[in-house]
Amino acid sequence: MSRPRRCPRRAVVEHDARLGILCCLANGEALAVDQVSDRTEMHPIQTKHHMQILDVFGIVRRTRKGESGQALYVLCLDEQPDWVREAVDAHRKVAAE
Repeated sequence: MSRPRRCPRRAVVEHDARLGILCCLANGEALAVDQVSDRTEMHPIQTKHHMQILDVFGIVRRTRKGESGQALYVLCLDEQPDWVREAVDAHRKVAAE
């Protein structure tokens, strides 16, 4: 049984650390927490905390176990309001500058 998804508040999405995580996942690659942590240069415990928040709101989803047994996460923007995708896209543009 799938759990109901809640619409995220802007404060959930528009947080620099969480936007950085969402940008890492934006290319469609399934990543483990340690991979996201490496790419965002956040401590793994912080990364896991933010990933759990994003998971609760259905912005990311655990898909399967990786080779090392860790959960892999993917981005679920298609299931979110347009403003969530827009926030991620804007953050990606700023980060690329």
